[in-house]
Amino acid sequence: MTTDMRLEHKGGARIARLANTLGNSTADLTITCDDLTGWPTGSTGPFFACIGRGTATEEKVLCLSRSGNVLTVYNSGGDNGRARDNTVITSHAINDTIEHIFTADEADRANAHIEATSGVHGRTGALVGTTDTQTLTGKTMSGASNTFSNIPQSAITGLVADLAAKIAASIVDAKGDLIVATAADTVARLAVGANDRYLRADSGEASGLEWAAPMWAAELVGSADPSAAASVTLEDVLFADHVTLIVYDLILSSSSSTLLARMSDGGVDASGANYNYGGYSAATGQTSAVVGFLNADGSQGTIHVARGNNAAKTRFMGVCASGIGAPVAAHQAAAHDVATAYPDLTLFPGAGTMTGRIRAYKIRNA
Repeated sequence: MTTDMRLEHKGGARIARLANTLGNSTADLTITCDDLTGWPTGSTGPFFACIGRGTATEEKVLCLSRSGNVLTVYNSGGDNGRARDNTVITSHAINDTIEHIFTADEADRANAHIEATSGVHGRTGALVGTTDTQTLTGKTMSGASNTFSNIPQSAITGLVADLAAKIAASIVDAKGDLIVATAADTVARLAVGANDRYLRADSGEASGLEWAAPMWAAELVGSADPSAAASVTLEDVLFADHVTLIVYDLILSSSSSTLLARMSDGGVDASGANYNYGGYSAATGQTSAVVGFLNADGSQGTIHVARGNNAAKTRFMGVCASGIGAPVAAHQAAAHDVATAYPDLTLFPGAGTMTGRIRAYKIRNA
């Protein structure tokens, strides 16, 4: 009989007698009695009976079930219910007594269970209790099939020290903040820098780093793609302390026309004759109401405008390549001889229209 088999007991089972003889073979598995009132049925598990208690033919039998007054002897997997609990198999006559009993085998199993600290209920390893204090070793606890709750840090060896060594998320306050080392095993927050700044090493800073302005950087501040346009005004592209670089690739509808430029503010051009200019391909010392930069039907070039949005006088410098059959390179310098701040720049052909691309970049230095 397996050690983890549940056995059934009934407290009111009366002593009965055999109604038929019982042979002495393990194949004799049916016991017919006169009255088995109150006996187990086997619904909970097998049960024991004793035939001829206290006589020379005493035999204890493990019964599988009861149906009325007929008992069926347990017989499964080579485990036969005859001659149990240190008795021997023998023949039994009609009227031999039969009783429902608790055996020495059951008592021994119960006692062994009480004293066991491992291998209990068919399980291997140490028994884990629900209320007593125990130390578990060699156990794997899966979070997928177990719920762990209300575990204080102090209850887990080493956790407090590990948590103390971690970097708290609260050290950072804003998007872009960095965690940096200020010394060995010491960290601090380096706040996010201003737009367009870059991170560079600086031993004079506590963090050893700083957000620095680029030595030189170009930022797109205006653009236009004119198509047969008479003029284009680039707004907010001139600055008090920075150079504006205008890059253009244009086709003028009139081959004899010149690309002209005026400073502007709020849609009103500075159109007075206050632009002084001169250059390699043009007469020097001229004064005009505009600044001329090219004379071509197809041309590319750049215009530098310094300190446009400043009360100081503005400087211009232009370089362009024009023409196809007889290309020309032109260099032009100019100044606006009025101490007025202008944020905008208007470009237009001297005659006709222009088509192409214009981009304005703010050139910044440290």
